[in-house]
Amino acid sequence: SIDAAIKEGKNFCAERIVANFAIDTFKIPKHLFVGDPVELGGDGKPGFICDGCNARELVFERMRAEHDDPSKYCNVAVAAEQDLVVMKSFGNHCDKEMVGDPLTTLSKGIPINDEYAD
Repeated sequence: SIDAAIKEGKNFCAERIVANFAIDTFKIPKHLFVGDPVELGGDGKPGFICDGCNARELVFERMRAEHDDPSKYCNVAVAAEQDLVVMKSFGNHCDKEMVGDPLTTLSKGIPINDEYAD
């Protein structure tokens, strides 16, 4: 759980929009999120959105079971399950697993019939 991760002294990686959602909804302190990497064009604020990186992949690239630099690395990723599934399908980040239930789900769709497009 998020509370357990915080109590265990873990820190988090996420895309900016996900970090903001987690901060607002679950009251995760901002300082527990790795900042947007300035060296890649980021602004240093919690969550990745930098122009010079693929933020969705960077979430997993910066994840480490153990580390000594919480400004650069995290123990926990807050990310969409499909992002990890896609990365694993290309043989990347196979050492990482989803833990627990999703924090939220979204349903999206597009109309395929003009009668329902209003």
